[in-house]
Amino acid sequence: MPRLAWSTIAHAGGLVERAVWGKTSVDGHFLGAGPSPFLDAVGWSPREMIGTSMLNEWIPNEAERENVKAVMTNTATTGTPSRVPCHMGPPNRNVTAVTVCFYPQEDAPPDSSLDVLAPWMEPSPVRAKRRQTELIYQITPYAGETTIQPSVELVSTNENIFLELETARSTSFQYEFQQKRNENAGMKVEIEERLRSRAQKRVR
Repeated sequence: MPRLAWSTIAHAGGLVERAVWGKTSVDGHFLGAGPSPFLDAVGWSPREMIGTSMLNEWIPNEAERENVKAVMTNTATTGTPSRVPCHMGPPNRNVTAVTVCFYPQEDAPPDSSLDVLAPWMEPSPVRAKRRQTELIYQITPYAGETTIQPSVELVSTNENIFLELETARSTSFQYEFQQKRNENAGMKVEIEERLRSRAQKRVR
């Protein structure tokens, strides 16, 4: 699982409600993309992103492409998160104004239990200790998004955000699964009642 601390995200501008997260190689190829309301809104899909080049296929403007490449190189070299605006879209389709934030994959802190702080406190982010070969990216609409805070009032700022997202996804899945079970049980009862009613009519 990738590792990215809340403190790093906070220093790079924060987490927003509509965003797509994934991994990219340092030369700009999409290695992964998660499902997102943002993708639904702009009509993109993870399947058409993975394996394609963010730089050469999704950013048609040459000046913007060079700017994004420079930002990626800086993050890969220094381990410092970077944000850059650009216009992005699938090949031969309309582009959308977005902000792309690149993050390094971080090393775990020696003892994260010693770094439990309130959200308004400002610790230094966990920095990557090696030159990156892959980066984590966050693509968001260019403007108009609301920043999301961690889900608890007192959190470890070095806690891996992907652990929390995985927990939230698991909880959501369990809820949806239980809802489907309830729906299926109700349908089964309804079908049995209809079959019983038909059988009684035939007997009469």
